[in-house]
Amino acid sequence: MATNTTDLVQLAESCLQAAKTIKAFLATSNGGRLAFDTNALPKFPQCDEVTERARDTLRNAAKAMYDLSTGPGQCLMESSLLSVSSTHGRRVL
Repeated sequence: MATNTTDLVQLAESCLQAAKTIKAFLATSNGGRLAFDTNALPKFPQCDEVTERARDTLRNAAKAMYDLSTGPGQCLMESSLLSVSSTHGRRVL
């Protein structure tokens, strides 16, 4: 499940395969669901190495897809806005 690519289709396939691995793991974890509702798990359950790698792959591939589909100009704008908002109202020493 490599994410060292800039091909959107390959990244999407990595996301799909990783999501299937995570879904299979969650299905064996008391039918656990990850969402913001009353039946959701409070945190991701302790998992094996394969599932942990799938989680990393999914996050990395999804972030790469987001960055590629957003484009450099908008990414820079979002990054600068996030850096300003994260320190807004805080005292920086």
